Order: sequence, then structure tokens, then C-alpha cells
Amino acid sequence: MFETYVQDRHALGIREKFTAAENLAAYQSMVDRMLTVIEKGYWQASPETVARLKQVQTELVPAVAAENANIAKRTEAQLCPPPSVTAMSSAATTPVAKSTPVVRGRVLEEKPRSETTSRHQGTNPSIISLSAGLAALALIAFGWWREGARSRRMKS
Repeated sequence: MFETYVQDRHALGIREKFTAAENLAAYQSMVDRMLTVIEKGYWQASPETVARLKQVQTELVPAVAAENANIAKRTEAQLCPPPSVTAMSSAATTPVAKSTPVVRGRVLEEKPRSETTSRHQGTNPSIISLSAGLAALALIAFGWWREGARSRRMKS
């Protein structure tokens, strides 16, 4: 993993692909995991490898923070775009009719609990489970009895 993702042995541009996908946090997570594995003693890495991983980790901290800030700014801009000058001037002169989106489909409404739908009405699930279990035991017992009867006939 170190050679492929950190050293980029195959010249795939791994870090650049994570940067382009705006997912340097995932890349940082991989580097952190590699350092954790070394610390726990599962991987006996060379001192040069450890130093390179720590260097990459140090480089990634501000890059991930900047990436997260950019994502947050874009998200905020999408959720509440700033009012444009033309929209403000037209709003002052003409009343704007708000368009309500048309929603189609079933409407889910909460219905008040009535006396007929109390929990004492209907079949109790535990009784159904018990009945199914007893029926299964009866079938097993019948099978044993039948097998025993068959073997007794064979002996006679």
C-alpha cells in the first residue's frame, strides 16, 4: 500500500486523483492507518518509510483543512445563494408570486389511535411464535414415531 499510494510506484497520480475528487481526507485516513499499523507493531517499516509517512501526514493536515473549508463554502452558497441586484430591483417594483411545487403521490398523515386498534385486539406475536414452535415439535415427534414404527415392523 505504501509503495502504491504514497510513493506512487506505478506513476498513477494517486494523490492527484484524491485531490481532484476532493477527498484528501480519505487519503489522509490511509496514511494515518499505515502509521497506526506501524505503531502497533503489525508492520516493521524502515525508518525512511516512517519518516515519509509522517512527512505526508504533516503535508495533508492543512490541505485537508483547506479542502473542507472550500466544500463548506460551496455548500453554503448552494443552500442560500446571495440575492442578485436584478432580483432585488424587480422585487421592489413587482410583487413576486411564489410558485409552490406540485407534489403528487400519497399523503402520509398520522391518524389518532382509536379504541378498535388497541394492542389487546388482534393476535399476539408471542402466541403465534409459540404455536409455530409447538407445531414444529409435533412434526418432529411424528417423524420419530413413524420411523420407530417402521423399524418395529421390519424386526417383526
